[in-house]
Amino acid sequence: MRFRWLVVLLFTLTTTVFAQTKTPAQVQNDLDQCYKNVVSNNNDVAIQYCTTAINEANRLTTKGLAAAYHNRALAYLGEKKYDSAEADIQECLRIRPNNALSLWLSGEIDREMGNYDKAIADYQASIAAQPDKLSSYGGLAAAYEDKGQYDLGIDAASKAISLDPTYMYAYGVRFDLYLDKKDYDNAIQDELTALQHASGVDEQAPAYHDLALAYYDKLDYKDAEANIQESLKLRPNYALSLWLAGEIDRGMGNYDKAIADYKASLAVDPNKVSSYGGLAAAYEGKRQYDLGIEAASKALSLNPKYEWAYWIRGQLYQNKLDFADAIRDEESAIQLTPKDSTLYLTQAGNYEYLGEWDKVYADLDKAMQIDPTNGNVYGERAWAEWMQGRGDANKAMADADKSLLLSPTDYASLRLKAMIELSRKNYAAAGDDMAEAVKGDPTYSYGVLWLHIIRSHAGTNDRDELMHNMANLDLTVWPGPILNYYRGGITKAQLLSKAEANDPAQTEVQKCESTFYVGEDELAKGHRIEAAAMFRHAENICPTPYIEHSGARSELAMMANAAPRPAVHAMHKAPRAR
Repeated sequence: MRFRWLVVLLFTLTTTVFAQTKTPAQVQNDLDQCYKNVVSNNNDVAIQYCTTAINEANRLTTKGLAAAYHNRALAYLGEKKYDSAEADIQECLRIRPNNALSLWLSGEIDREMGNYDKAIADYQASIAAQPDKLSSYGGLAAAYEDKGQYDLGIDAASKAISLDPTYMYAYGVRFDLYLDKKDYDNAIQDELTALQHASGVDEQAPAYHDLALAYYDKLDYKDAEANIQESLKLRPNYALSLWLAGEIDRGMGNYDKAIADYKASLAVDPNKVSSYGGLAAAYEGKRQYDLGIEAASKALSLNPKYEWAYWIRGQLYQNKLDFADAIRDEESAIQLTPKDSTLYLTQAGNYEYLGEWDKVYADLDKAMQIDPTNGNVYGERAWAEWMQGRGDANKAMADADKSLLLSPTDYASLRLKAMIELSRKNYAAAGDDMAEAVKGDPTYSYGVLWLHIIRSHAGTNDRDELMHNMANLDLTVWPGPILNYYRGGITKAQLLSKAEANDPAQTEVQKCESTFYVGEDELAKGHRIEAAAMFRHAENICPTPYIEHSGARSELAMMANAAPRPAVHAMHKAPRAR
């Protein structure tokens, strides 16, 4: 959370007039230098001068001594020496127990130490001593946020803004609180209002950055992109905004630009672990799994407790079919953040691939206990119910509906509903669901592929629709070549040759997929013999959990007029948002 230094007020002091080691002018100079260096963030120098003044305690008035302790506490806080800061501010308050500024500083120190209840008491005492003290309302709002008491925090920040509508720190804290509540519209409105009062780069650039963040969280990537570019115009070399630009580009599927953004962020701040994490995720989007693992590993070398890096590296290992390493990393992430339901969803996905259904449902149960209102949990369980050998379509459909009720943008669940309807030969319903999923998630190539297959099964000529949907996709990134083949851009032989990749696991996946989807194309063209040959080959070379393996088996069964066994796998679900 943002921390904005407040200007420190200089205490009035006097010195005694009797014989002393230092002259009054020298003691005054020590105190002046103590204060000036604190204001300038020269904390080490400030501590030296403050200490010298404190050593002259018997030659200072109580005001002067209190000022020295206060300013040294502030310098220690700047150096993150919290125990020393706490000791000094208590000495200051022993001398002047009702000083509003020192009570505020005590709250700041307690909040940094994680003593949120005491911090709240300090801020409230400061406000009791000075009811219009803006910084204490700001600190109080931040402490309530730390405690997860978001509405109380909003009340405190709003009080500060009512006292001074130009108080930028309060807008920043209230923005954070609205984001915590996922109240994106009010968060956006706060920063728009803050921009009206902002003056200079140091106030304008953060406001544009925060606007971009709120729009990004709202999944409004267009407005997020516009605002982050405004922020970067003002601060082109700001690592955090370059990272956010990468996040926005990755959300839009612009992986090459995202990679460039993350690298630019790292050029400014080589130790920025979140940029390494984003870089790993962008490489996953490009299916450059080894580069992604390298980036995630670098992040973990800088911060071994960076849960996101374990999570994304686990995803990358999963994509490489290295489930042992994937499970190891996901377990590490769970140990660091055991109350994150998404991690259990991811771990359930690993066990799905291995067919260890008891572990799948155990992890889903844990996720549901942590967050029973998380629609994604129901969506993941729907996929598990559908993928498992019994293929319980009714239970899967019920859970998918529950997921969409709780999370209307869970397009993976919408795609699952389409797949179930396809297996039931309800082509109209399947097409409607998949078309809606494609509209909501237009950069997800597999949704476009399966919509085309559904249309083919229905006997619909969907070329115009297919061409329109492909306009949103990068056909150079897998599975783009499959769609390029469908539109006639490359031949079957060229497609099969493009399945070769540097990574053996990726080659296995791409050979499987290209074989199956060529089979679907041959079937749509009425080439049953060629289609059957491709489906038999796909059944042989595709790993058992893949949609293409079970899909090939189902198509062969239907072609033989046997009842198809409904089966589908989550290989092509979009990653759950984190």
